[in-house]
Amino acid sequence: MESAKINVSQLKREVVEIDLNKQYHNCLRSFTQVSNLLCSGEMIANIAEEDAKLDAMQRIWQTRRGLSSSLFDEVPETEDILSLNQTRQCNNVVNPVVYSCSEIEKNDLLEVNEDIKEILPVSVKTQRPPYLILDASKLGDLPARYTICAIDQHQFPVVGVYSDPRVIPGFKYRVRPLPKIGKDPNVNKCLFDNRALKLISIGRGYARSDNRPEGYAFELEVVSEGDKFTIIDLNGEAQGTLEILQTEGNQIEISNTVTGKSIDKRVQVKFIGKVEFYETGVAKPIPLTGTVMCVRVKGKVVQRL
Repeated sequence: MESAKINVSQLKREVVEIDLNKQYHNCLRSFTQVSNLLCSGEMIANIAEEDAKLDAMQRIWQTRRGLSSSLFDEVPETEDILSLNQTRQCNNVVNPVVYSCSEIEKNDLLEVNEDIKEILPVSVKTQRPPYLILDASKLGDLPARYTICAIDQHQFPVVGVYSDPRVIPGFKYRVRPLPKIGKDPNVNKCLFDNRALKLISIGRGYARSDNRPEGYAFELEVVSEGDKFTIIDLNGEAQGTLEILQTEGNQIEISNTVTGKSIDKRVQVKFIGKVEFYETGVAKPIPLTGTVMCVRVKGKVVQRL
């Protein structure tokens, strides 16, 4: 019996200990859950606080936008949403304004282009004066000065006792009467039915015996329709012929060299020529451009193209 009582007592004691352990674990579990809830509540509070700070920042930005030259001006202590101990070192900072292409209207682009046109430098074309002053004393002649209309590059002026040094006997020239100052120098037709004639001498004839104050323009012609040339190769052997069928444009003198024995002129020309080679015997018209070398020796002019 005593042994039975002892067993019952031990059994009760063990049951009580088990119950206490169970209550202890339940309490510990409840405490852990409460702690977790408290932590979650703190996080929610932090999130709510951050949202409040962001709302305050947005409100301050909207109220101060456009009223201050700084994007980071000081805010009152009641609206300090960052920290009272932070030092603001971003004063007087202005961010550049960036526009996208979609924000710019076509009309604005046109206005900008018009403004650019106004500030761009205007290219000014060089215009020649409408007149030309000639001084015969510079050529070793009488001290006479003449004022005539401006002439073109291929024309040489001759008036009174003044004769352009490039006008030389032995070469062919067209003679065109010049108009009054300010008019086109080519408005008048050339004399002698528009034919280029060989100049015999200077000192009698057109200029010195003529009292026309407007003067004349002499136009050099070194190749004419019907002129024929022999085509030679680098070895100097003849390979064919060239005949001038039609001249085109003005013949412009590039250089004029006068020595004691000869006069050498180089003239730029453009023409249509009939080219025929001896080997093939085929002749056909070809547009050509080149430089003619004219050399006058003892009254005779030799031309090379």
